[in-house]
Amino acid sequence: ASGVGMEIAVRDVPLSAAAKAAVGRGMDVTAFLSGGDDYELAFAALTSARARLAAIAAEVGVPLTRIGTVVAGEGVSVLDDAGKLLRFPRPGYTHF
Repeated sequence: ASGVGMEIAVRDVPLSAAAKAAVGRGMDVTAFLSGGDDYELAFAALTSARARLAAIAAEVGVPLTRIGTVVAGEGVSVLDDAGKLLRFPRPGYTHF
């Protein structure tokens, strides 16, 4: 194993206007983070590559959003605005 994990800040995850409206009406944000068919590509890059990545993204017209940090450990942690770990009733789509 790599010995690294991820910390994702829920406030930084891009949501559609409809998802934001639903969360504003009280829907649990974890439903949008663990289910559905709204896909984005996630990747990790060195901090030193930020400016270059931003330039490439601007050049090709693709928005990039930093949503988290690589940390020592394992697994993925999603943190709320207070830095508290969010619990997911359903960790993802169940195929069977």
